[in-house]
Amino acid sequence: MTDTSTSAQASPPPFHGGGGAVIRDGGVKPQTTPDPVTLQDIVDVVQAAVRKAKEGDMYGAEVVRRFWKSRRETLVLDIGETRTAAEIAEAQGKVLALTFAGEITPREGRDVSTMLEYRRRALHTLDQQRELDEMVEFAKQQQADAKTKGRR
Repeated sequence: MTDTSTSAQASPPPFHGGGGAVIRDGGVKPQTTPDPVTLQDIVDVVQAAVRKAKEGDMYGAEVVRRFWKSRRETLVLDIGETRTAAEIAEAQGKVLALTFAGEITPREGRDVSTMLEYRRRALHTLDQQRELDEMVEFAKQQQADAKTKGRR
């Protein structure tokens, strides 16, 4: 009986793990120039994942879902100025309307709404700082007036 299996297996292709390293057979070796991923590479991978997903492969379906979820580019919305609390409230209303109309996804609506909330907090902090500065100045003035009246 002849053994048809080979004892030496071909080593798997390297995995480019990013950060300038190539992982081979469990070892990490520095790489000076990482191989770039081209747009065509991405297209090929997504097309292969779509084929697998259509065959019922759930990993392929997950790859397609993640790609589809990230497909949008920068979101551009006309929500007006955000210099005052009233303008921020108006912008929040526009974001809600866009979300409920299906113009943007609930996640995008939440993200924009969160940015608007951070803007509102920043403006509130600025207002508080101005008020604190005014109180400090008023206290200094009162102290100076009290010293002046005490000398008379």
